[in-house]
Amino acid sequence: MKFERDAPVHKIPGADGKKSIREAILFVFTGALNTLIGYGFFFLLVTLSVPYTTAYTVSTIAGVVINYFTYSGLVFKKRGRREALLFAVVYAIIYFVGIALLRALVGAGFEPRVAGALNVLPTTVLSFALQKAIVFGRLWK
Repeated sequence: MKFERDAPVHKIPGADGKKSIREAILFVFTGALNTLIGYGFFFLLVTLSVPYTTAYTVSTIAGVVINYFTYSGLVFKKRGRREALLFAVVYAIIYFVGIALLRALVGAGFEPRVAGALNVLPTTVLSFALQKAIVFGRLWK
């Protein structure tokens, strides 16, 4: 059996091989640090009796600033006004999805801090896909 050397293997739309794998790995590690900071802030605010929706909003705003600089500088290595604006738009989308999920989980009986933790994985996956495609990818070029 003969294999082609340059045959595509499990290619992600918009992905460009090793660079995308590197970006995904860096995104996960950088995102883990950003998540610890953002979720830690959310957890602290809820523990201090701040309403969970307010805590989520405040921690998201703080997280957007931190995330922009880490993702644009360390992961995707691309920073500018266009990226900053698109980054804010993407995070607005992520925020509304996240707050809806958080409310649904709390409404289903989860304690807000647990609901916030459960919210991390789906919003992280959505964040990577949108950041890669819209902000730092080629979708809007």
